[in-house]
Amino acid sequence: MRPNSFDQEDYDECEMAIKIFEAMEVQKNTGFYWACIQAFKDERFWRKYFIDRAEYSDDDKLQFLQALTGYTPDGEYVGKRLVPNQTYGSPNFGGFTSGSPSSGQWNHGYQQWGTSPNVQHWGTPPNAQQWGPPPNAQQ
Repeated sequence: MRPNSFDQEDYDECEMAIKIFEAMEVQKNTGFYWACIQAFKDERFWRKYFIDRAEYSDDDKLQFLQALTGYTPDGEYVGKRLVPNQTYGSPNFGGFTSGSPSSGQWNHGYQQWGTSPNVQHWGTPPNAQQWGPPPNAQQ
């Protein structure tokens, strides 16, 4: 495709994601609203991921969008949990986990890719192990 050329498929896909999002009746003109619109525009992988899960509950979609944008629905910035321009395995909302930090880990709907192991993650007690084998795994 030529630089600055219009991509109708990309546009239509973005519009579909925005329609799904706006059907959730999220308050407009907030930091969260505009961060979601921007993410749908810029992040094709995560936009497709969102569209493919349109039947999920609004709470699940809000958790995903908060992880993607870093904003809570009431506009508080809490930091992003998803990597931009995702190109590998597709985690799900339901708690995808992996024993390897390089392949991704979700904790209560929040992805831990790229997060230091000593950083406390939402929903995780401060003394909980973040990476490596489970505490009772044989080594």
